Amino acid sequence: MDADLAPVYEQVMSAARPEDVFREFHMVLPERLLVEHLSTEVARFREVLNSGSYSDPDDVAAASTALQRFESLYQTALKKASQGLYALDGYIPLPVPNGGRKIVVDGVSYTIGQQVHVSEHSTLYVAYFPHDGGHAKALVRVAHTERDNPFLHNEIRILDRLHRKVADKELAYWRYLPYVLGRFQAGNRTGVIYRWFEGVTATDIRFNRLHKDGLDQRHMIWIYDRMINLLGFAHSQSIVHGRIEPDRLLVRPSNHNVMLTGWSQAIYKPAITGERIFVRSESPFMAPEVKQTGVVGPWTDIYSLGKSMIWLLGGDPSSNEMPDTVHPKVQRFLLNTVRENPKARPQNAWQLYEAQI
Repeated sequence: MDADLAPVYEQVMSAARPEDVFREFHMVLPERLLVEHLSTEVARFREVLNSGSYSDPDDVAAASTALQRFESLYQTALKKASQGLYALDGYIPLPVPNGGRKIVVDGVSYTIGQQVHVSEHSTLYVAYFPHDGGHAKALVRVAHTERDNPFLHNEIRILDRLHRKVADKELAYWRYLPYVLGRFQAGNRTGVIYRWFEGVTATDIRFNRLHKDGLDQRHMIWIYDRMINLLGFAHSQSIVHGRIEPDRLLVRPSNHNVMLTGWSQAIYKPAITGERIFVRSESPFMAPEVKQTGVVGPWTDIYSLGKSMIWLLGGDPSSNEMPDTVHPKVQRFLLNTVRENPKARPQNAWQLYEAQI
């Protein structure tokens, strides 16, 4: 077989699913953006698999067969992208584990597994569902009571607005945001299903024995870089998160990605609507204006992210003291973001992103 054709033929014909062809395993892309993202690779495959490029009858037949298979896999990729199911984290080519309560949402059967987190308004579980001849993981969040439903409804609304803007503007912020796959009712309580994200919380990182004295500032900087950039985007869409804490930062070190979760109390256009955040409990990462009045703005998120980074470095978020190993420039940068007076803090996340630490 032709030297150029052979490896591509093998790659396509041995692929069980489109992710095996494009070698993408950590993506969430709207269908239109996926087309753009894969356009170079698609063009390359089509060029190599063009049967008109070969004179040997066996190569012609092989290229034709592989091209047909490739086009089928590509169409499957686009369909999966439109459903939010392309390149799912947590995919395993084995049957769904036995046991656990089952729910069916939009025709998909989910098996509920262990509890992974309890927040003020909901409980989060891992779930499993059939996918590509095996199974994939998902996250299922269920409101504690009917009174907590509005918080889950708000998160769905906020995330939908952010993801729609991402698709409109052709930006890459989708990789930093939870992705809703569906919603359901558990009696009178609302439930939400999310794509699984393969990562660990900043809290887990900080408590890991490898980081008992605090995370290396070089790693903190790229985590901060991702999150302040995301906040710049969210704020440009008039959305304030309001409750950033280390538990809500999911970090995937393997590809330097971070996801910000916990959008249930986020506010759209707080300056216009006058909507406030009301909390049942306080934390050292919470901006003083949230505790005092519930009135928030972009400066609120900047404060909470700064406090979270101080703690991640091994510092004390109450006193803002940081280990001597943290570079003075980094300390000054973070201290500037956590001033008690909101007006004294930086007001624009994107300006902080451009400034860099």
